[in-house]
Amino acid sequence: MVVSILLLLIAKQTQHLTRFKDVLSFVVHPVLVAVDLPSQLFQWLADNTTGYAELREENHRLKSESSLLKVKLQKFNALEMENTRLHSLLETSFKLGEQFISASLIKVNQNPNTTNILIDKGSRFNLYKGQAALNEDGVLGQIVDVHPLTASIMLITDPNHAIPIEINRTGLRTIAAGNGMQNTLLLPYIPHNADIQVGDLLTTSGLGGVFPKGYPVGKVTRLTPLEGEAFMHAEAQTMAKIERTQNILLVWSKQQPIPLVPVEPMGPEKPATLDQLPLMHAKSSGGFVIALSIFFSMCLAIAPWPNHIAVWMPNWTLLTLIYWSIALPHKISVFTGFITGLLVDILTGHLLGQNALIFGTASFLSHSLYSRLRNYRLWQQAVFVLFFLLLMQLVSRWIDQLFMGANTGYTYWFQAFSSALLWPVIFASLRFIRRRFRVQ
Repeated sequence: MVVSILLLLIAKQTQHLTRFKDVLSFVVHPVLVAVDLPSQLFQWLADNTTGYAELREENHRLKSESSLLKVKLQKFNALEMENTRLHSLLETSFKLGEQFISASLIKVNQNPNTTNILIDKGSRFNLYKGQAALNEDGVLGQIVDVHPLTASIMLITDPNHAIPIEINRTGLRTIAAGNGMQNTLLLPYIPHNADIQVGDLLTTSGLGGVFPKGYPVGKVTRLTPLEGEAFMHAEAQTMAKIERTQNILLVWSKQQPIPLVPVEPMGPEKPATLDQLPLMHAKSSGGFVIALSIFFSMCLAIAPWPNHIAVWMPNWTLLTLIYWSIALPHKISVFTGFITGLLVDILTGHLLGQNALIFGTASFLSHSLYSRLRNYRLWQQAVFVLFFLLLMQLVSRWIDQLFMGANTGYTYWFQAFSSALLWPVIFASLRFIRRRFRVQ
């Protein structure tokens, strides 16, 4: 517990744990690959079973669109050249353009305190913290965490995010802030006498140096005057829709060329693997079965469930750890729970040490009370799980408020109740696996 608290403090205040997090990201990368594999397989099957006539029709459509885009590009090139000439006459600097690299979406984080996505490229492709991310429609967000193989992007709709914008029609500059609602932005600093209309296009202003100037952000959808207030209530809808996004563009605004060939990772030459981490200390095949069950529970935890289902998802990994701690306490230690929690922190984007504290505490209590819990009926064990998860969620909520200033809604507590309801099913399933493979 002390180590987990120290990790929380160090991770929040300094960057000294970056190398350690990079090593852990290598360890959990197979989980991300496993979760993304079904969608990739489905896409591959769909691509390879498309009818010939449909392919010809799509090819004809793409050729038509390509011709149209080439015509538009000629116009844009002419406008860019004219703009460059005018800037040179005014003796001002002009940025010729930005460089891009494409990445694929791996998962959307359903954490109620933040809204971010995970992509399949990281520091090996020279991505960096704070880098702007877009799709074909407009601005998506910016990178907040980078690992060698993956990167986490905070969306502009995140309640902790704000982006400098300007109204394309008038040039008025202001701030667009996220409110946690999908595809919705708030414009909190619009005076009542401002020249703004519903339908106005919002673009990046370029202030702050994070988002290059001129990219579409959203359109104004609502303007409501507030009596007695200095600013009106204004809302906008984002141009980029995350539910329709699969490919993400990362943009550099620097002039020097960016090498797109992967470079050697900055981390250790030989990254750690699952068998090097002391998740289990059994030398038989039973250790492999336990590790595989925890691996599968992590896949379920980060799977892209729909929002109305995600809020009811139980804490698969914690329930799996509790079962093995009760059934085989000699194979699961507090250190096992601590390491498992660190891996979950990396997967879910929590502060490093947050889940390590919870999982380590779960292992300690389950290990200490296993002889008593074994004699409980399943419904009594479920009650124990319910109260324990409510307590741990209360601790996790306090950590979020203390370190991130995030607030949670009532749906945050659904996980504890769904975990308790599904405990008999998980207990029976893992017991069957334990007996089937004779894990002792």
